[in-house]
Formats: sequence, structure tokens, C-alpha cells
Amino acid sequence: MDCLRWAKRRNIPFRLPERFPLNSLKAARGALVLGRKPCLVPYIHACFRAYWVEGKDLFQEETLGEIVTELGEDAERFFAAIGAEPIKQRLREETEVAFQRGVFGAPTFFYGSEMVWGNDRLPLLEEIIREDRAVV
Repeated sequence: MDCLRWAKRRNIPFRLPERFPLNSLKAARGALVLGRKPCLVPYIHACFRAYWVEGKDLFQEETLGEIVTELGEDAERFFAAIGAEPIKQRLREETEVAFQRGVFGAPTFFYGSEMVWGNDRLPLLEEIIREDRAVV
């Protein structure tokens, strides 16, 4: 219900997908593959839109293939990369780091060692950053 309420409040298209939760493993690996490329943020937005607006399954290669192709990436190379052991291992390591730091939900943000969880707490994160910058 929170997601529906926030979407309505922010006038963001949103619908509850028929399949929830979904296996987002390939999509997460894809974010690591795209890394620092300019298309990373558009990729993440497209994945969220595909699932939370269009109800598409992000585990299906057809869905991810459409997304990366629209972003100008080579789908065949993308799928080879997300299936490669170095990317699989990196996702396991990143997941372990998140677990060790106490991440338990999304969105979770860290500013230094301080963890802020939940989109409703973004104003608090902004305040923490402003206070820190004022000290410097």
C-alpha cells in the first residue's frame, strides 16, 4: 500500500505486478555489467518501469534484451557478461557487503557510516548531508 500511496502522491505510474516477488538476479547483474556507463541510470529506470508499471518479468531475457537494446547496448554481449563468473561473484560479494552493513530493505542509503532506510527518510538524509557540509 505504501508504494501505491507514494506513486499517487508523486504522480508516478505504478501498478502492483501479478508476479511478486520476482527473481531480479539477471537485472542486478546487468547493473554491475553496465557499471559506470552513461546508460546505467536509464537502465535502472527502465527495469523499474518494466516491472512496476508494465508488469514484465525481469528474469526473462526478452524483457532485459529489449531494455538494453533500446539503450544502445549489444544484447548478446550483455547476456554473455551477466552469465560470466566474475559478475556472478561480484554480485555475491556486493550482497554480502550489504548484509554485513545491515541493509534490510530498499531504498537504503549510506552517508559515511550512517544508514538511512526508506524513501520517506530522504529529507533526513539531506539534513545529515547539509549538517556535515556545514561543519567542513
